[in-house]
Amino acid sequence: MKIVTYNVNGLRSRISQFGSLRKLLTSFDADIICLQETKLRRQELTADLAMAEGYESYFSCTRTVDKGRTGYAGVATFCRVKSAFSSHEVALPIAAEEGFTGLLENSLSGKGEAHEGLEDFAKDDLLKVDNEGRCVVTDHGHFGEY
Repeated sequence: MKIVTYNVNGLRSRISQFGSLRKLLTSFDADIICLQETKLRRQELTADLAMAEGYESYFSCTRTVDKGRTGYAGVATFCRVKSAFSSHEVALPIAAEEGFTGLLENSLSGKGEAHEGLEDFAKDDLLKVDNEGRCVVTDHGHFGEY
């Protein structure tokens, strides 16, 4: 299995260099591609920016304004539907979650409580970190991607 991480410094501009999201993703020849600094707000996620044939996508977008800017951070993980490296390996996660604290609305825990080990931190501080859109967690069974 091949995993690639890349700071795109704006997903739109990187896609325009390759002509399409699919061409960008296939250029890595990887099963899992983790992109940082997508610089997209949730309302800007259109099909051409978020969907590519042969891949599943998982996004975390900024929910806050930093120095008057929105969409200043953001991450995305793209998982190839079928592994190119083995007929027995599959890159798709068994679960995915935005943020790392467990406090966001779509948390896998569904309890609105911080994950184990974060109890000593103030809930507002943890939410502030998660609202920056800097983490997508994908659980692949034998390993996890943050």
